[in-house]
Amino acid sequence: MQQYFIDKKITETLSIEDREILHHVNRVMRMQKGDTIALCGSVGQCFKMAIMALDSNAITLKRLERLKDIKHAVFITLAQALIRKTPFELTLQKAVELGVEGFIPLETRRTVVKLNNKDEAKKLARFEKIAREASEQSRRSTVPKIHKSVNVKDIDVTPYTHVFVPYENEDTLSAKDAFKVIEPGDSVLIVIGPEGGFTDTEISTLRARGARVISLGPRILRSETASLYTLSALSYELETR
Repeated sequence: MQQYFIDKKITETLSIEDREILHHVNRVMRMQKGDTIALCGSVGQCFKMAIMALDSNAITLKRLERLKDIKHAVFITLAQALIRKTPFELTLQKAVELGVEGFIPLETRRTVVKLNNKDEAKKLARFEKIAREASEQSRRSTVPKIHKSVNVKDIDVTPYTHVFVPYENEDTLSAKDAFKVIEPGDSVLIVIGPEGGFTDTEISTLRARGARVISLGPRILRSETASLYTLSALSYELETR
């Protein structure tokens, strides 16, 4: 069942005039009267909806039943260092599929890619579109929040119960052992460095703020691989207890 998000509360009957949704329903999915979709509204609730009428200008829907919320028992945010466009956007897409609720583009000493004030708004709009499409594909109840970019030295860790930083020079604390402290309802921040890794100063700064520096094993992973490895390991830990 195809899923869509709208920025308003879902009522018993409603009409959608969003051009992208109209195009996808009419031209891509070629839906007809009587077909059903999953529709998620502004308050994070999703419903099975039946198409009562549709044309090139609007779709009229009838609410059928509430759908189960699909989310982790903890609130996960990923701070991903800025890397090349293709792997960065792939990381964002897969992180959404793996359940993150927040995504922070991260600047570090060794990041090659920078988001300046001129193009950041355009980039963030694209990131939001990727997050929305990935949320629809993976049948999530909510779309993750895309934060403005921040330098690692300025990142605010106070909203989080736990902060974990995978680091290639850490060899004592594994991700598996570190994640055992997480409890339902906690908020977790994962901080991932760039291709060249974090500097010693950046790691020291994060440690001083209470971050736990963890190992992902003996292999040196690419930045995008480290993100998805960490999120997958975290999902496994949370969902197999």
